[in-house]
Amino acid sequence: MTNRLYEQAVEKWGLPLQYGMLMEECAELIKATNKVQRMPSQKNYSQLAEEMADVLIMIGQIQHILHLKGQVAACKEQKIIRLQELIEGLT
Repeated sequence: MTNRLYEQAVEKWGLPLQYGMLMEECAELIKATNKVQRMPSQKNYSQLAEEMADVLIMIGQIQHILHLKGQVAACKEQKIIRLQELIEGLT
């Protein structure tokens, strides 16, 4: 269901516009993160969660359309391993 919805969005608006939407949503996430850092509150946490959801949707859309799911998963796994190594090196 979700993948078909992603395909429909790209069919309707085109890939270049969806790239722009990904950038816009990332910018909004940055702004919401900054606001939480400056003024922690339930309202700001809720806004942060909303922006995170928007970014995840756009990432899912681009990832699906460009057939990057496996590549992204592999990169994420490598980065998780690297994070674990960094944490273990600090303790």
